[in-house]
Amino acid sequence: MNDPTSSAAAPGHSDLVVSATFISSPPKINNRCESCNKKLGLMGFTCRCGKGFCQFHRYPLEHSCNYDFKKAGRRGLAKENPVIRGNKLRSRM
Repeated sequence: MNDPTSSAAAPGHSDLVVSATFISSPPKINNRCESCNKKLGLMGFTCRCGKGFCQFHRYPLEHSCNYDFKKAGRRGLAKENPVIRGNKLRSRM
């Protein structure tokens, strides 16, 4: 009980509520290829999976990409071409 950091050493310390806000640091720029660890410099290529690659590993088959291109294509087509149907019941009456 005779701890100098206890609330008895600092009166009213237990009544204070401290809210800490963590400021996220900016994302670290990766200047190396994810496959071969080669420095990219200005000629780095970013894949749709979000990783950076050199000129040899930029294609999805070269770096075994896990991005689903088929699903993304289908979503794009569905968004660009909505289904439009007329109300057939009103035209029959």
